[in-house]
Amino acid sequence: MKEYKTVSRRKMLSRGQMLSRNLAFTSLLPVLSWIPLARVRAAEEMPALSLDEPMAKSLQYIHDAIQVPESVRSVSEAFCHNCQLYTGDTESQWGPCAVFAGKHINRDGWCDAWVRKG
Repeated sequence: MKEYKTVSRRKMLSRGQMLSRNLAFTSLLPVLSWIPLARVRAAEEMPALSLDEPMAKSLQYIHDAIQVPESVRSVSEAFCHNCQLYTGDTESQWGPCAVFAGKHINRDGWCDAWVRKG
């Protein structure tokens, strides 16, 4: 019976190469752990969105969605905190939004760009 060799197209790594790559990766972990913290710090330093800004005016943004007439706000439970574009956490009152880059918006706010989360 004839034996056939299977040839792998991938280059096999030696034990030393694997160890050196793992060591290099694990040495980067402390550095990589700071990246999310830097984003949080940057998000905390963002100013609140002013109602006088052109983008806020064009999208009819308001800090308190309850003040918007139902004829304008088509869904009564439409708030920034349940919009797909709101990227803030659920505990804080102010957070970032994909529409208003570099600004914080109120989680109880509303604008015309509202899209149901889910």
